[in-house]
Amino acid sequence: MRAWRRRAEWLAVGILAVGAVVASIVWRQPHPFEGQPLVPPRPAPAFTLVDQHGRPFSSEQLQGKVTAVFFGYTYCPDVCPATVAMFARARQVLARTPEADSVRFVFVSVDPERDTPERLARYLQPAGPDVIGLTGTPAQVEQVVAAWGVTAEKVPLSAGDPGAYTVAHTASVLLVDRSGRIRVRLPFGSTAEQLVHDIRQLLTEG
Repeated sequence: MRAWRRRAEWLAVGILAVGAVVASIVWRQPHPFEGQPLVPPRPAPAFTLVDQHGRPFSSEQLQGKVTAVFFGYTYCPDVCPATVAMFARARQVLARTPEADSVRFVFVSVDPERDTPERLARYLQPAGPDVIGLTGTPAQVEQVVAAWGVTAEKVPLSAGDPGAYTVAHTASVLLVDRSGRIRVRLPFGSTAEQLVHDIRQLLTEG
């Protein structure tokens, strides 16, 4: 019995060692993206919100497109303006190519109480018409945030003023491929050139 138990222990150790080696090899495999690939990719959750023109907008309208999705808010002091500027630069680069119609940029507000469609329209107007701003009721936005696995949490600035707050939120950009799968996460600080590179990589997949 002891010999059998010893052999079982050695077998278990061997399996763990092989698994570690395989994981190490997979981790070190080069990938074609500048951002972090999601392995395995996961389906992008469906949603229906309202765009910056006050029109209902469904994720079905993004089918067949490579889509860059960012969750932010218009009162954001730093991360969101920088990301919108990155979107604008990437859009300008792609606008000069036949790829432009196959790409969408989406800004989902995590502050629906203040981010009305009208405010989103003013905020995103400098970025160009291809940047889609989305908002909704607090319940709708909360559901989308949870489904997409991002974070958004109010941070009060004044105990006496409920309207004075910031929102701590996920700062990365998620890239969705033509098949509707989240494939790449680009961290805050990535450049427009890196974003364009990864978009083009997904476009080559057909």
